[in-house]
Amino acid sequence: GVYIMGFMHVYSMKALLTYLIFSVFIGFNLEVFVFFALYDVKHQIVSNKVILPLIIYALFLCVFNAVAMHLYPNWVFWEIWGDFNLLWNIVSGALGGLFIALLIYITKGKGMGGGDLKLLVYMGLILGVKRLLVAFYAAIILGSILGIAYGMYKGKIKGLRLPFALFLSIGFIISFFWTNNIVELFTSFGSI
Repeated sequence: GVYIMGFMHVYSMKALLTYLIFSVFIGFNLEVFVFFALYDVKHQIVSNKVILPLIIYALFLCVFNAVAMHLYPNWVFWEIWGDFNLLWNIVSGALGGLFIALLIYITKGKGMGGGDLKLLVYMGLILGVKRLLVAFYAAIILGSILGIAYGMYKGKIKGLRLPFALFLSIGFIISFFWTNNIVELFTSFGSI
């Protein structure tokens, strides 16, 4: 270990620490969304005891990232499609929550619930605008396809209740790892 450390510069250690922290962050969020997926499938609810502390954690994480970037205005406030910036992560969390609140109001609570609203707020705080849009779009597509298939299997589509947190969790994972590839794919269709 000492031999290798002699060849490493301080910047390398900083980069190594950054990768380690980011890996823990990824692992933690993957576990969180696997938990929400399984819990929602079993109980058809998103637990407030889990989601509310996570929202507070995500707000602190946004502020921590802003401080880590030394509050550089372009990254922290203005770059709307950037990853992990203070202003747009908070805006995307709020807009995600407002969108679900509107759906709950329109459907009188029959489409989605308050747990989905809080889960989308958390996702927005973690993912930011671009990744949240991809996650929600993936969740809608997966939920529609699997919901129709399940409804056909059961012989009833109307009134079928599906755990949407499951699809939001899958959408989170898809968006976290493959947003740039998905955006590239869709923008390449526009250039054909």
